Amino acid sequence: YKIACRKEPPIPVLVIINRKAPDAGFMKILRNYQRLLSSTVGPAQFFISGNTLESGDYSRSGSDEQEEHHQTICPKEYKKVFQLGVNLAS
Repeated sequence: YKIACRKEPPIPVLVIINRKAPDAGFMKILRNYQRLLSSTVGPAQFFISGNTLESGDYSRSGSDEQEEHHQTICPKEYKKVFQLGVNLAS
């Protein structure tokens, strides 16, 4: 099948993915999806956060490593994602 390229002004796209551990197959799918979005909608960026907790009740799920990641790394990632959104909107 053939996909028509967008002729109007491009619409920037930011996809945020929260996943425990992206594997090679998943990353290949994301790269293809990024190319598709970039050619049909507008410039596409992906932000992937790994080693995350899977439940809203963080007191009972995840390993100690995941808990530490959630407390130390996640706040930094939230700031990065927020800044990506700001850049996208400007």
